[in-house]
Amino acid sequence: MLNNKIDSSNMGFLLSIVVITYNHEKYIRKCLDSILMQDVDFSFEIIISDDLSTDQTAQIITEYCKLSA
Repeated sequence: MLNNKIDSSNMGFLLSIVVITYNHEKYIRKCLDSILMQDVDFSFEIIISDDLSTDQTAQIITEYCKLSA
């Protein structure tokens, strides 16, 4: 799960973005980059579910998770 760095605890909500993947190696980077480049003033999390992809999708997701830690 990825979390943005904005502290908006006084805003009272957290937006959850759910991404479902299966063999989306060609598309997952663009998807995640598009979400992360949004300029928002509230907290959000990205929940990613990978259905046992047989390509590099899981590795790419892991790479993004490490970047957000």
